[in-house]
Amino acid sequence: MIKLILLSALFAYGAEPSWLKTYPVREYGAFWHYDLEVKNLIKNKEKILDVLNKNGGELTQPLENFPNTKDGKYQQLSYRISRKGAEKALQQLKKTISIKRSSQKDDNSSYIEEATEKLIRLKSDAEAEADALKRMPAVSELAGELRSHLEKVVKSYESSKDRVLLNLVLEEKTVK
Repeated sequence: MIKLILLSALFAYGAEPSWLKTYPVREYGAFWHYDLEVKNLIKNKEKILDVLNKNGGELTQPLENFPNTKDGKYQQLSYRISRKGAEKALQQLKKTISIKRSSQKDDNSSYIEEATEKLIRLKSDAEAEADALKRMPAVSELAGELRSHLEKVVKSYESSKDRVLLNLVLEEKTVK
């Protein structure tokens, strides 16, 4: 009961305790960026798309919405794909392309332990103070919204560990 009163007082006076941090509901566990060079992009574009699709890749938007050039020598793509699918697709593509630049960043979010701990504490306190919360509907609603958000954060973190956002820039190799 005392905890709830103190928390209510903090809100009333505009304080921002660490409980009010907003944590992201993430969609991807990693972000991979590749600049690829292709001998003949017009000829090989369908093969590249097939390899990515067969390995579980899914375009993040319709193909015609991605930046490209009218002459067909440049194309950007972005795929949602599993980590294993991305690795396998890139391995297969290395037969027909060369990698000019690559970057892989895993989203090893440092906040997940803190968010999980807060969720556990919030659930425990809500159970222990259920009667007091009934008498304070606004605090109860606020605690419920916070709990709901933290549950989404933890669930999205777990479900996105294997999901990669694979961004590709395809350029036709220029002959010198």
